[in-house]
Amino acid sequence: MSDTAASRIRAELERALAAGRIHGAYLFHGPEGTGKRAAALWLASRLLGVAEPPAGGSLAHPDLHLIEPDDYLRIEQVRELQRRLSLVANEGGHRVGLLFGLENTRNETAHALLKTLEEPRAATTLILITSAPAALPLTIRSRTTEYRFAPAPAQWLESRLREEGIGEDDAWLAASLGGGSLEAARGWADEQLDEARELLDTLRSAPGGTASAALDAAESFRGGAAARARAALFLDVHGVLARREIERAAGEGDTERLDRWLTRAEAGLRARREMAVRNLNPQLVCESLLLDLVP
Repeated sequence: MSDTAASRIRAELERALAAGRIHGAYLFHGPEGTGKRAAALWLASRLLGVAEPPAGGSLAHPDLHLIEPDDYLRIEQVRELQRRLSLVANEGGHRVGLLFGLENTRNETAHALLKTLEEPRAATTLILITSAPAALPLTIRSRTTEYRFAPAPAQWLESRLREEGIGEDDAWLAASLGGGSLEAARGWADEQLDEARELLDTLRSAPGGTASAALDAAESFRGGAAARARAALFLDVHGVLARREIERAAGEGDTERLDRWLTRAEAGLRARREMAVRNLNPQLVCESLLLDLVP
């Protein structure tokens, strides 16, 4: 296993288990694909004294109570968890509650969950898993032991992907845009790499093209939801290209090029904000960024 945040967190929790220093509530948070779900299942299996489930698998045990809502956590689910945790452990050992999907927790549900955390039961551990910790009230977060599952470094991901036979540009795109783990980067590559590669070629060819060619390329962002999704990917690719060009210009001491790409990076960020807030036409947004690249 690489020296990722997930592996370091597991090692720390392993030492805590060996020393008998287990807390009543944990909060595992971080971007999708960073290993927090697998770590939660691993910790649950260690507390329950059973084998860790295989990668991508689930865990079944009479003293494991798992809540994984489809959309948002409901107060009825929290109350049912409270009821089940109040029962005597089936095997006389530990009881574990796993709560996923806390991104859209409503106020009354959060209050019920807070009550559960404020009244911890012996030999019971709650593990909360979320990709949006800021959505949880501070009163809940303050009663948990937090572990942040940070994304794997893009440079490490890129190196691993290239070892698997992926080309330099493709590995760079997948590592930069595909999420915080090798698994997530592979999944992103399967779904979006072809289109991202096409958009990267469009951006790279713009400086050697004409305004007319840029306008023609922007036509591909005309339409409804599909065009908006394509524009969002375009902005992602524009952002990582700008970041790479900024790093290269800074390394070479090319101040003119550095200033130019800093301005372009800021324009890309501004376009992303305006598309989200003002619902701007994606074709016009992408057209403006392409025209800026034309000599």
